[in-house]
Amino acid sequence: MIIGATALCWALWLNINDLLFKGTITNSFLQVIFRGTHWTRTWAVLSKEEEKIDLKKNCSRFEVTAMEFFNKYGWNFRRRILQ
Repeated sequence: MIIGATALCWALWLNINDLLFKGTITNSFLQVIFRGTHWTRTWAVLSKEEEKIDLKKNCSRFEVTAMEFFNKYGWNFRRRILQ
């Protein structure tokens, strides 16, 4: 849980740095979420085996929940990715 929260904070920090120093604008909140889950999966390599499995499973759940939430309120994530 702490690793995931830390990874999300790190992803938000990286996106803010990208905006300030590179001038890139984040397309959506999902970009921050997927960046955070990427870092969580990367850090999971250093965890114990049972924690590693839980971290990866929870990352997938979080991504699906986020996509369903945004889709429920009118944002079609598939259209955005394909364009």
